[in-house]
Amino acid sequence: MKPDDHPDSYLILGTLADRKGDREARIGYMNKAIALAPEYAEAYAGRGNGYLAQNKYDLALADFNKAVALKPELSGPLQQNFELVYNERGGLREKQGNYGAAIDDYTLALQLTRSAQERSTIGAMSTT
Repeated sequence: MKPDDHPDSYLILGTLADRKGDREARIGYMNKAIALAPEYAEAYAGRGNGYLAQNKYDLALADFNKAVALKPELSGPLQQNFELVYNERGGLREKQGNYGAAIDDYTLALQLTRSAQERSTIGAMSTT
């Protein structure tokens, strides 16, 4: 399996690059994932986090908005990761003085966090 065949591979490579502190590589890998799968919300969120780490707030906000637009239903196993997108976007909106939108994002992040914890608890209960 080559990364060229699977955008998920680029997402993983980008995450690993970020852990090594290489934000540019992270963004590059996310760009490749997006080129392969333009509807891949997680890649936009990952690139947004890369931009956020570089203090490129407008680019980060645009990518967080795109991730949310692509995956508004927030369903599936990756839902628990999207509370971070809303939390980061809320922080960016707060910095821009858009307090109402920031509160909305923070509120949704809290709801998703609570939902993820509930799913985890239910999953643990079903295995006992």
